[in-house]
Amino acid sequence: KPTIIFDDEGVCSGCRYHESRSKLEIDWPEREKMLEQVVDEARADRKRRGAAHDCIIPVSGGKDSHFQVWLLKEKYGLNPLLVTFNHIYNTPSGVRNLANLVSRSGCDLIRYTAGVDSVRRVSRHMLRKVGDITWHYHAGIRTVPFQIAVKYDIPLIVWGEHGFAELT
Repeated sequence: KPTIIFDDEGVCSGCRYHESRSKLEIDWPEREKMLEQVVDEARADRKRRGAAHDCIIPVSGGKDSHFQVWLLKEKYGLNPLLVTFNHIYNTPSGVRNLANLVSRSGCDLIRYTAGVDSVRRVSRHMLRKVGDITWHYHAGIRTVPFQIAVKYDIPLIVWGEHGFAELT
């Protein structure tokens, strides 16, 4: 993976990140209280704005997306707007998973689809440059939710992970 870096001892950046996180003592009940406060503020802000959505959740349709949507909608009672970036390299399973997420959750979805010609050019270039044919997807899923948040005046975006930090 192009984002992995090996240090002088031959240990990858993902392993070093994991080591650094494993030493943390996280007070999970306190973190949940912090989340509940954010959720309460989002609900109050939605009412103040007279808006339909409390937050945006960038989704792919995978297991993490399903869990995040379930948690915020069912456990915390939010009405999230789901946002996804269609990278055009979709598998039938991926398409079904995203459709399942939307139909089961009842949430609204905005799906930005990049032009096929643009995707091909960017994919080819980034494959040569950094070895990642889906670089445009990584850029898109990290920028389109902000554009939608500004357009629809939704100040809260809830991401489930910081992929580049956690998945390297």
